[in-house]
Amino acid sequence: MVGVSIPYFPNGRPSGKQPLYLFSTTEVGAFKKYGIIHFWVYQIASFQCVSDDDKRYACVFMEQLSKREICLSRTSLTSTGKNLILILVESLQSWPIGLKVGEVECVPNLNKLIAQASTVYFPKVVPQVKDGRSSDAQLLINTGLLPLTTGAASSLCASNTFPSLAAALKQRGYTSVSLICDEKNYWNQEATTIAYGFDKLYDGMQGDKERKNADENLFSNSLSIMRGMKCPFYAQLVTLSSHEPYIKPILPDSPLMHEVFENDEVRNYLIAIQYVDKCIMKFVEGLKQEGLYDDSVIIITGDHEQMTFNTYESRAQAMVEDYFIPFIILNSPLDSEHTDKVLGQIDIYPSLLDLMGCYDYIFKGLGETVFRDSISNYAIFRTGLEAGEVGSPESVKQYRKECWKISDILLRMDYFASR
Repeated sequence: MVGVSIPYFPNGRPSGKQPLYLFSTTEVGAFKKYGIIHFWVYQIASFQCVSDDDKRYACVFMEQLSKREICLSRTSLTSTGKNLILILVESLQSWPIGLKVGEVECVPNLNKLIAQASTVYFPKVVPQVKDGRSSDAQLLINTGLLPLTTGAASSLCASNTFPSLAAALKQRGYTSVSLICDEKNYWNQEATTIAYGFDKLYDGMQGDKERKNADENLFSNSLSIMRGMKCPFYAQLVTLSSHEPYIKPILPDSPLMHEVFENDEVRNYLIAIQYVDKCIMKFVEGLKQEGLYDDSVIIITGDHEQMTFNTYESRAQAMVEDYFIPFIILNSPLDSEHTDKVLGQIDIYPSLLDLMGCYDYIFKGLGETVFRDSISNYAIFRTGLEAGEVGSPESVKQYRKECWKISDILLRMDYFASR
């Protein structure tokens, strides 16, 4: 008889060392350490079966969605033919943008980029990641689906069939690459890169740099790779240096070191974001030197909330507005009247399809493009907190709420595999 020890009960390990966390983030390593049986335990705990009623509900919902999409379809846009460069910044929130501490601008370079006439900036985006954190952000942006109710889709659904931004662009002759600082097994990105339609994954882009300086290598190495790529291309860059914990300042010479903060972690977070701000500007300047900037649409957004605005203000109670992340579009060929409106993170995918002239793609996501005459101005955080127009029609509120349920079902039943 073979005995199996289940390492899920209280065991004194920090959360980052717990089996359930490790199976989500580093599936291969956790599998090797704990074995197949414990992986099954994780799957059983996180992944529920899909009932026939759920399947019928999903099919009816998607049929109705396709009719709604036909009504909204926009034919006046054609592909810009420009490169799409998406910078997914670790833990970047909106509140540091435009913020001064004393006389010190926290992100002077982003402030300059946002002030450009060709930039469109949405500061009120509700992050909608769940258990998968950064990997859920990639799911949202690249597939237009919300995350699983429980567990990380990057681990549990990596073998699914997905419609995707990369696949839509491929129909227009684009090559797509994902460039990450982490190793390919982290958040199972080797598998999800394939599932999301990218042609190639470049992992370990931080090279020999420590995590706090990883983004220097990421942007430098990415620029070298893009220099040799055939245009048009889609490049997704995932930063790392502003990841928690914020124990020490990563720029000891930052002018923020001379300012007074009630919370050292807040100061160190802002310094980390300040470092990434410098790296982004250097990257933008490099794009200009290589002749790539004018031929590219550049997206800068955050993956999720981390250091919320209420912490900066020393407020115990967080409001959904404290979680907002930015959605910045450089070299946008379109303007928008809706930059003061509240968006959900799920709205980024259809907006990028629209922006790049791909709005005739087979799946336009569950969100809505910001490049319309009107948008909902309403979004729901993962906890159920609402943001935006309180008086939004009940039909809008119900639809936005229903998207959380339908996404979970679509992921668990691998809906698109049979479509």
